[in-house]
Amino acid sequence: MPRVAVIALFLLALLSSGGSATPPASALPLVGQAELPLYPAVAWGLRISGTVVVAVTVDGGGKASARIQSSSNKWLTAPTLANASTWRFQSGMPGSFDVTYTYRIRGTQTALPANPKVILALPGAVTVIARPFKPTRFNDPAGHSR
Repeated sequence: MPRVAVIALFLLALLSSGGSATPPASALPLVGQAELPLYPAVAWGLRISGTVVVAVTVDGGGKASARIQSSSNKWLTAPTLANASTWRFQSGMPGSFDVTYTYRIRGTQTALPANPKVILALPGAVTVIARPFKPTRFNDPAGHSR
């Protein structure tokens, strides 16, 4: 294929994507390891849903550094950053990209917290869906009701 045609196809693809700053999936570093995120405990108990966008930069050795771009709720921020910092990538593929973490509370209420559903569309999106639970009272060893 002539070089002009390749350049034209690239420009057409860029324009049709709206000129997005996100590189194509084939240009992103490949995730080698990532811990599953948990629903942040305080946010879950308070039934807080929301979104956190994290900017991730991967060095040539595959180590990621992360910083918060935006967060809809402060109770989601620190646990999200901690999770993104556990990610490791294949060596030799440095790059930068944004990851959107979405946290949702939905479904029927349960008596006890159940494992949330985690959907990974790495490296660009992470969704954590938890069912609401009803906090219960209990007696501590000293006999005080909480």
